[in-house]
Amino acid sequence: MSEREADKKLFSFQPFNRPIKENPYLNVKHLLTKPAKQMLKEQSEQNPLLLQSQKNDLVQEILKKIQLVSQFYSPVLVLGEAGTEQDEVAQLIHQSSPRATHDFHIFSCHAFNKQRCEEILFAKNGRAEDSLFKKLDGGTLFLEEIDKLDYEVQSKIAKYLKSQKIALGSDDSEQACDVRIIASIQNIQANKIVEVSKLLKQLYYQISVVKIEVPPLRLRKTDIHNLTQKLVESACIKHRKNLTGIEATTLQKLEEHNWPGNIMELRSLIEHAVIMENSPQLTLKSLPNNFAKNEVRLGSNAHTHIALSLDFPTDKETFEKAFITESLKKHKGKINQTALKCRIPKNTLLRKIKKYSINAKEL
Repeated sequence: MSEREADKKLFSFQPFNRPIKENPYLNVKHLLTKPAKQMLKEQSEQNPLLLQSQKNDLVQEILKKIQLVSQFYSPVLVLGEAGTEQDEVAQLIHQSSPRATHDFHIFSCHAFNKQRCEEILFAKNGRAEDSLFKKLDGGTLFLEEIDKLDYEVQSKIAKYLKSQKIALGSDDSEQACDVRIIASIQNIQANKIVEVSKLLKQLYYQISVVKIEVPPLRLRKTDIHNLTQKLVESACIKHRKNLTGIEATTLQKLEEHNWPGNIMELRSLIEHAVIMENSPQLTLKSLPNNFAKNEVRLGSNAHTHIALSLDFPTDKETFEKAFITESLKKHKGKINQTALKCRIPKNTLLRKIKKYSINAKEL
């Protein structure tokens, strides 16, 4: 197989692999004929890891934003730590939009140099019809880690977002395209993107019309039970195994872990455990030997320990949540007493309780 044929096979366009059904959103005026919330619920069942929890406040915020922005053309910037699977946000926006019957494509910006990016996206030195922008006409392009693109490529995308026209093919002829752009940036806080990342300012301001921040798994500890069950079911189907459940001690260990690798780490760990497990239920013995090795106890309580990622911002949040949770437990969930005894301003305590989705009434 020649290099050109190999490239053609590698980058041949495939639509997102889900059953294509009649799109309930599409009619002449693109008016909703089915409530967006119902549509999101149906699709969260197909892509459960992002929206598994309907109770988590952080997830609820994402749901509301997806429900709203899916019906518009505006670009979206998805933020989050590595392993939070930001592509699921992009896929769900596409699936819930009037573009759902058209193609969705993930382009990993970090995987190619400038020349290959131009060849794939814009068909540089080729025919405009072979460009990803032309193949995706009417669909959605997810630019994963957009800040890893060369500055010239970034500039070209910025111009497209402004005019909806882009230079394609060997002659760089400007052509109108109808492609919605969703992009992601990893491991950079929203208020530091312009300062820290390699994203052009002009592109940042155009791509960030709407920002969606995917919470790390350590802030979704209440979701781990459901997430784990779904992952065990999927791994059992994939590897033709029949596990009946998860031992309580194993689940407790998973809930105590800090998950520096987020959902991607959880997904990998569960698949490993399912493969290695020989008993009817998932047990501690099936977990990798190095799992949760960077753990420390909080105070003198042997049952309260936190897992360290050895990343200061991450471990700071982990400690804050563990400290507040244990303090509220000690004072039976009483906010005023906890704030007084722990010397925390009440407003700060309330803000942290909300941030970490801590239910003081249950402690």
